[in-house]
Amino acid sequence: MIRILVKFRLEEKRERLRTQEVLQNCGGLSMDEIQSGKELCDQFFGALSSREDIDQKVAMLLKNLYSEGKLTGDNILRGLETLRMEKEDEGESQT
Repeated sequence: MIRILVKFRLEEKRERLRTQEVLQNCGGLSMDEIQSGKELCDQFFGALSSREDIDQKVAMLLKNLYSEGKLTGDNILRGLETLRMEKEDEGESQT
């Protein structure tokens, strides 16, 4: 168990050093200027509803699935199917 922990710490330190080296080669960016994957995803899904080229119902579906931690292929397909059926029902009720 101790070996695993020590190995993990060494790998973590090597990764930190590699990251610092990459940052220095990229014009001296600081660690504070780099967003985490979660921050990037939060920003992406937060901005979906403000995009005019994306259907607002689809944007809300994706944003809600992401915020609920349920963003999977199956859930997206089910949600899109539900939206399609709702749209068909709206079309039928208007005729």
